Amino acid sequence: MGYHVKIKNSTAVIPTEHKDEVLQIWKDLNRPENDDIKRGGAYREGTRHTAWYSWMPSDYDKTVNSVEEVLYELGFDTELDHEGNVLICEYDSKAGQEELFFKRVAHLIKGQILWEGEDGSNWVWHLGKKDTVTLD
Repeated sequence: MGYHVKIKNSTAVIPTEHKDEVLQIWKDLNRPENDDIKRGGAYREGTRHTAWYSWMPSDYDKTVNSVEEVLYELGFDTELDHEGNVLICEYDSKAGQEELFFKRVAHLIKGQILWEGEDGSNWVWHLGKKDTVTLD
């Protein structure tokens, strides 16, 4: 099960000068002290022994080397412009925990993402403010 969402329109950009910082924030998000906010996990004898973010590998922080790779693992398609900025282009999958990842770096990203849910509902992420993804 899950709720299917897709991007209808995006002007969201991760500027080249922020890519390293965004990558580090996203890698740090996978630290064990954040296990309580991870929705996925494996259980042994009734106790969770491995935790991960929805639809993400549990060790993504050790395997990714770029923001593009993290975005790919989250389900996004991206492009690079001629200056090396990451353009967030498409998402067409079940909703995971992508909003959490974007909230952590919203102040480093410019633009908006217009979303559409499987039931026809629409909402917008307004990026560019610290620790928030403003929704309409």
